[in-house]
Amino acid sequence: MLFFPYRADLEQWRMPLITLLICALCMLVYAHQHTRKLELDVHVIDFCQQDRGKEFSLALGHLATTNNLEAQSLCMYMMRTTHNHEQPHELLKQWAFINPEGISYDEVAVRLYIYDVLKTAYDDFSVDAPHDITRDLWFSPQEISALSMITSVFAHNDILHLVG
Repeated sequence: MLFFPYRADLEQWRMPLITLLICALCMLVYAHQHTRKLELDVHVIDFCQQDRGKEFSLALGHLATTNNLEAQSLCMYMMRTTHNHEQPHELLKQWAFINPEGISYDEVAVRLYIYDVLKTAYDDFSVDAPHDITRDLWFSPQEISALSMITSVFAHNDILHLVG
């Protein structure tokens, strides 16, 4: 339940400077996070619109056809999610072997080739892709550290999370 007091008979002796500084720090961190996300979006669009060669087009085409998706949309989604993943090459392997049921030995060889093509493309992508600071700030229960507990307080996912 949310409670909004409409009156208080408390005298304020000073400005809540620490609270205001924490709010300002949260806003600055969010602004930096948001800017980096926008830079990543621009980089993803530029990367996926460029001609990446026949192998990459065929690999994307195979995955797009298998999953009823459009190749450029798949490229953008794949690069963005892979770049934000803790283990990007493992995620690429999952992408390459999506819908694995009933695949033959020849299909396994094709999927391994697709994985190699995607890995090479992602490695090219990640060279110039802006680093997402959110991943550096978040708290992971598997890796408990006092620093990540503190920095995760200042990380916010979107404007509603920041305001609320």
